[in-house]
Amino acid sequence: MFCTNCSKLAILVTSKKCIKCGAIVLNNISVICESCSNSQKLCSVCLKKINGDLRKQGYRGCSRCGNK
Repeated sequence: MFCTNCSKLAILVTSKKCIKCGAIVLNNISVICESCSNSQKLCSVCLKKINGDLRKQGYRGCSRCGNK
């Protein structure tokens, strides 16, 4: 799971360990494994919180904090 900033990053073959659970991360540039990323709703590269509903179409709030 990637945030919008990290979704364009290249996929690399690595043998790092997940910083949350210690599982081996083999196939991307993530710092946490896919299951930890999904369960905690965090970007697996930068650990930014991911909320799918923050940017609804037509919403004109502040792009930084989300407030109107």
